[in-house]
Amino acid sequence: MSDHWLDLVPVVSAPALARAALGRWLAKDSLDSLAGLEDKVLLVTSELVTNAVVHASTAVQLSYWANGWRIEVGVTDEDPRPLPPTPSASLLPGALPLLRTGGRGLLIIGASADEWGVSAVKSGKRVWARWWLPP
Repeated sequence: MSDHWLDLVPVVSAPALARAALGRWLAKDSLDSLAGLEDKVLLVTSELVTNAVVHASTAVQLSYWANGWRIEVGVTDEDPRPLPPTPSASLLPGALPLLRTGGRGLLIIGASADEWGVSAVKSGKRVWARWWLPP
């Protein structure tokens, strides 16, 4: 499959626009082999775009593609600052203050994707998530 992308401005509606575009693509291309991953893919996409909008405040580009064995979603922003250190996998959700309204995005991404990471790009960074599709 070819790469797809969507340019977004850093506004509050960007995550919803990203989810809608990705949802249409998933439905249109009938990715039957997703085996129930759709909700995870959409959740992580929302978190990736939200993080870029809130923390980078620059133009954002969503990219996504799939082949017979993997699906990948990435968000590129123009902020050269790296992400904070990856939260510890041993950090239990109950350890976070209950009234805190943020700070869980990377934990959600780590728990929902098979792999995720950050790659430096010419004018910023690309945060990506991958899922392995069943045979």
